[in-house]
Parts: sequence; structure tokens; C-alpha cells
Amino acid sequence: MTRGHVRKIRLLAAPLVAVVAGCSNGTADDSSGTAPVTAPSTTLTATDELCAALVPGQWGFFQSQPATVGEIRSSMGGPAPGGRLWPDALAGHSDDDAAAWCQGKDAGNNYVFYVATLDGAMEVLGYQRGFPDPPPAGPPIVE
Repeated sequence: MTRGHVRKIRLLAAPLVAVVAGCSNGTADDSSGTAPVTAPSTTLTATDELCAALVPGQWGFFQSQPATVGEIRSSMGGPAPGGRLWPDALAGHSDDDAAAWCQGKDAGNNYVFYVATLDGAMEVLGYQRGFPDPPPAGPPIVE
């Protein structure tokens, strides 16, 4: 898919914040309320591992791209004249904190866009439903 084929995604009116109770490797949750992140394997990148550990609900991990919290907060889009889409994302984190753009996919052609940090924080940004082609890795394209 090229950037010329922009598809609209439905954004949530207010981002949902999820607290993850534990990782799939059976590691117990710590007292901070966030899930510990496991070391990356040889088959997935570090951001893939992070996003896969924090994928919400019924979704399966699809793809990821590294970012910083500042890049996520300064992401631009929307109808003209546009603006910052998620200026308050990942509250409590510094703009310099490492993060990842994450995408999950269900059994159909539906995708969830979420962001995650190394300490296990995760926020859902929006959804893309019913499209036959997967979205590109990285931030959602919003027009």
C-alpha cells in the first residue's frame, strides 16, 4: 500500500488505557501495575516482542515500529488543517522514553493501533475495520 492509498480509521473519542496483568511467558505482574517486558528473541525485534506482550484483548500481534513517546505525541493528521492526534498519549512518560507503534489483527480484516513503552504501559489509539490490505507499519494514517 502506498501513501496515496490513505484509508480512514475510526479513532476513539478518548483513548482507552489498559493495564496488562502479565506477560504470556507466565511472568507475574509487579506492584507498579504494568506488565514486565521480556527480552527479545532471535526471531522478533525488540519492538515486536514489546507489542506482542501487550496486544489487547482478542487481537493477535501483527507488526510494530520503534518510536519515542515524543514522536507519538507529535504525530500529525486529520482533516485540513490537521493537528496533533495524540498530544496526551502515554501520560506520565517523558518525550524521550522509548516506545513503539504497534498493530494487532483479528481473524478478519480488522486492525487495532496501539502504542507501548518499555515499562509495559499501553494505550489503544484506534481501529481500522474490514479492509483486505494490511496497513503500513508505523503510525496510523488519519485523513
